[in-house]
Amino acid sequence: MNDITPTTAVLELAKLSRLVDELGYKLHDAERKAVNSEHDYVVAKAKALLAIDAGTVPEREAQATLATGAERLTAKLAEAELRILRKDIAVAEIRIDVGRSVVGVLRAEAQVVR
Repeated sequence: MNDITPTTAVLELAKLSRLVDELGYKLHDAERKAVNSEHDYVVAKAKALLAIDAGTVPEREAQATLATGAERLTAKLAEAELRILRKDIAVAEIRIDVGRSVVGVLRAEAQVVR
């Protein structure tokens, strides 16, 4: 295991900070994609329901669900991407907190050595 120095700790914190920033931009884009995907799915399903004029309500609902499967999958995958990005950001933030603690310990050790 490599020894952690104040310099390596600060460099790692800077790297993690850039990562959080990058993930924030990705999250912003993913939010838009999720909203648009959900909207596309709702509109496609409504159009599919309106286009079906035969059968019972449950049958028409099932046909519309089958007809809009791809749109629903796209919307669900966009939601999953949001959850993944949020977890990635949370993990990076925890790593930053750990890094701050390490820097604090390194400072305390440096004070003791003096």
